[in-house]
Amino acid sequence: MEGASRVELAAKLFCHDEKRKRIRFKHTEKMGIDVEFMGKRDIDRVLRAIENQNNAMPAFLRENFNRVDEVLTTEIIELS
Repeated sequence: MEGASRVELAAKLFCHDEKRKRIRFKHTEKMGIDVEFMGKRDIDRVLRAIENQNNAMPAFLRENFNRVDEVLTTEIIELS
């Protein structure tokens, strides 16, 4: 999943995660992609990375990330 790797790397660069521990992406059967992050600010960085890499993704991966985007956006609203 090259596109997923690009989104993960972009998110880590946005949050200056030098040790690559704040944000982790995993492949899952349920949603296709599971994102783990350390804090609320990391959610915004993942959303920015998805938006930044959206056009470079294949259609099937874009659909998975659009679902991730919806879930994370809802989570941000609930945390506010």
